[in-house]
Amino acid sequence: MTGNTAQLGIELARGNWHIVTTIGLVLVAFFCGGIVSSIIRRMMQPPVLELLLMALLLLVAQVLRLAQNVSLRWELVLLAMAAAMQGETISRFSGVALQTIVITNNLLKCAKAFVDYCAEHLCGAPRQGKGVHWAESALPGMAWVSYAIGAVSAALIVARSDYPLIVPMILLGLVIGFTLAFERGQAGKSE
Repeated sequence: MTGNTAQLGIELARGNWHIVTTIGLVLVAFFCGGIVSSIIRRMMQPPVLELLLMALLLLVAQVLRLAQNVSLRWELVLLAMAAAMQGETISRFSGVALQTIVITNNLLKCAKAFVDYCAEHLCGAPRQGKGVHWAESALPGMAWVSYAIGAVSAALIVARSDYPLIVPMILLGLVIGFTLAFERGQAGKSE
């Protein structure tokens, strides 16, 4: 969903509302797929049901692709839901955690933490492990929102400036400065 988030920011800045709507639907579908997958995983350990749902989503998407009068938008929505389920279901191989998707993981973590938090605090479900703090639900979502804001900001800067890389260079300089100051502070504490 990294590319979709970046493209959403660009299209928002350009005012291409039809494309914004399509990408927004894809992002919402992905998040919903993560929620559905998290709910299923709370109810049952083996991922058989999730795998079957993914296969069904792919089948329906293929049928839509073959249909002449169906918008590509709905195929994309189904594929986004399947991708979210993949990211939530297929993440361990021989006991080793391996991600099959990248920044998209922030949306999945937010969806899972949201389901866990609601299940424990609103539905009275028993805690799994240490329990879920609200920040565990909010932080991954906030990371994704930050990425989206960055994409919109970048698109606006590119559209209005001949020097769009100045802002990221300044921000990078600030990050470097803060990092060096932090490392010096840590080195001073260890002496």
